Amino acid sequence: MSKLEANFKHGAAGEALIARYLDGREDVAGYIKHCDGGGDGAPMMSIAGSQQEILPDFEVFRRDGSSYWLELKSYDSAAYNRNRAERVHGIAERQMQSYGEVEKATGRPVWIAVLTLRDGALRWLSLKDILEIAWACECAGCRDGPSCKNKEPLMYCPADRMELIHRFERADLVVVDRAQASARLPILGGGERA
Repeated sequence: MSKLEANFKHGAAGEALIARYLDGREDVAGYIKHCDGGGDGAPMMSIAGSQQEILPDFEVFRRDGSSYWLELKSYDSAAYNRNRAERVHGIAERQMQSYGEVEKATGRPVWIAVLTLRDGALRWLSLKDILEIAWACECAGCRDGPSCKNKEPLMYCPADRMELIHRFERADLVVVDRAQASARLPILGGGERA
């Protein structure tokens, strides 16, 4: 199995876990999952009939009538940025730009959630707040050209600036065996609210 296929399974398993988490929230009336994993790329939204933008993974509808977009990123753990001496999460710059366009076109806020599998932490922060504290990739390829070491430029957000909203129990977590590059879907057993 390729690294891309393993990452896809990793993300799909995290999305399944978050769907179950949303199912258990009393303030959530329902959601639409846009991350079905069946296509050749991310689901897209036509804006003003011509512009195509990447959709966040979920549209979440609250019982109070409000709604928001939710994009989930699943990582083993937060990466350590030596230059800034802090743990960070990276998100593709082009995705952040697309989510901003979706937010602007729909009038609904976009929230970015990060699930770290090593400690079971589910954190989130609004796109608006992330854009105020995030910074562009500072690798030599981005700084001096011709290309980013990550294959595409990333925006970085300090992990500890994101709000901890839930911590899954160990039994709930997706287990990714890097040597086998296989994943098993989680079975929820409760978890503890943060």
